Amino acid sequence: MANLTAVQNLTLVPEIFNVANTFTDGVLGIMILMVVFFGLMMLMSAFSRIDSFLSASFVTFTLSIFLRYLNLVSDLVVGIVIVIFFGSLVVAYMSKDSASGA
Repeated sequence: MANLTAVQNLTLVPEIFNVANTFTDGVLGIMILMVVFFGLMMLMSAFSRIDSFLSASFVTFTLSIFLRYLNLVSDLVVGIVIVIFFGSLVVAYMSKDSASGA
């Protein structure tokens, strides 16, 4: 009966993901981020490399904040994603200046 009670208490999304994260030894959030990032890079490969990297890093940044709310990734992972996102912004800005000939 205790197992049935534990399953009935899994009504909120954060509780369900915490159980799933426990079964994957804490790798679930990082794997979700990697699959989304590289999937978007492949999906956006028809455009320029900078545009695809910028869009993929933005979606990964937004997803990392949501996964932090679900307690699937640590603050360190979110910090790394933020650095990658702002780095892609800088690269996109610098390439825009070099393309315009300024």
